Amino acid sequence: MKPRSNIERRFVDYANILPPIWDEISEYAYSNHFAAEAYYWQHRGNNQEIWCQCCGHREPCDSWLVMSAEDYVCPACGKVCKVKQLRKDSSTRATSCYYLSVFDIFDGIQVVRTFEVFRSNHKSGPTDYSMSEIYQNWILENGREIITSRPFSRGWNFMHWDYTAGYGIQTHNARSGGYFSYGDLFDVSDNWIFPKIKLAKYLRSNGIDARKVKSLYKRSGCSVTDALSKWMQTPYYETLWKIGQRDIFWHFMKSDCHRKLPKYADSIKIALRHGYTIPDLRMWLDYIDDLIELGLDTRSPHYLCPEDLERVHGRMTARVRRIRDRKAAEKQLQEIEAYEPKYQKRIAPYIGLCFRISDIEITCLPTVQSVYAEGKAMSHCIFQREYYKSINSLLMTAHRISTGERLETLEISLTSFTILQSRGRNNTMSPQHDTIIRLMNANMKHIRNISKHSMAI
Repeated sequence: MKPRSNIERRFVDYANILPPIWDEISEYAYSNHFAAEAYYWQHRGNNQEIWCQCCGHREPCDSWLVMSAEDYVCPACGKVCKVKQLRKDSSTRATSCYYLSVFDIFDGIQVVRTFEVFRSNHKSGPTDYSMSEIYQNWILENGREIITSRPFSRGWNFMHWDYTAGYGIQTHNARSGGYFSYGDLFDVSDNWIFPKIKLAKYLRSNGIDARKVKSLYKRSGCSVTDALSKWMQTPYYETLWKIGQRDIFWHFMKSDCHRKLPKYADSIKIALRHGYTIPDLRMWLDYIDDLIELGLDTRSPHYLCPEDLERVHGRMTARVRRIRDRKAAEKQLQEIEAYEPKYQKRIAPYIGLCFRISDIEITCLPTVQSVYAEGKAMSHCIFQREYYKSINSLLMTAHRISTGERLETLEISLTSFTILQSRGRNNTMSPQHDTIIRLMNANMKHIRNISKHSMAI
């Protein structure tokens, strides 16, 4: 990806002029993390041979070495190798590789340089070691992370880098789901780390040292470069680390609510200052959110240090729910008032309709407010789904004449003049359902006549 800003162009230029690695890194890379192995196989002529993968030394051997399950000590390099038996003659080439990340400083800026380290063996000749730099993670003073990388291509069974191409800008690229699932290629937490860690001055001034970097690196579920970025963006992480509140530290470091830490910082300080042990951090933070929404004092130990967190959290949550319900009702009332004139104008020709049989009566719902009351009383979605806004529907209600009990709510089509639906309480059918349907169908002609007359006008 090409750089899109001056600062990205600057770091692409930096990536292309980084100095070569020093000898200590290459010595470490070649002598560590590769498996000490030797390959054994038997030729067609019943001759056995063993091949050291650490230095490339080959020599004849007896099968007792493999059968005895003893390690092989290479006479050339002195490495103690695990022996792997091959079913047939060795291949002409055996290659293995791994990623090594180095914490370095360039132009006063923190950079994590990542190399791909190779060990290659040919059928004849010594083992060949090499390493190529493939990407860098730059951590700026403001916490921003910039990734510069060589071009690459990858799939579920291959990974290729273009070692000769220049660097460009990349982003963290983890992918999950679908047919393929990929890990984040630029998360250095999955790489081996060179033990000598160089840190920029602005990281050290914020309390970050090599020991903390190694702790961040070893912690699962947390990218070390992402953790350093978060630390620089929110200095309170240093305080949490110094006072030993690691549970709180890792909760924010590993979660998506990282930017909310300053919101809770003062409340956490006061609670800890008063010796309060937070029994359930996630519940306590939700409780603080409730206090903020209710406008209560989040700096008062009375609220911050409850003896029974579960009980007071439940009480505050109930208060918040009541306030939200009241606001939702006010919003619904505003919607009712806004749409009421349109509904009443459209429904006016049908207001006088009244169909009766025995103790059952069917009438129109004359206002949006009556539609709201019907939906609330009958526990169905006639109001929430805004049926009152449908210009091709007529909403009616069936009830008992003697008691006023609501029986069913009907939706009549003003185009086909049929009953679209007739729902009782909780969307069930009432015992009078068949009677209501027959009564409505018997009087559908009146609705048809009124509709034709109003359209003619």
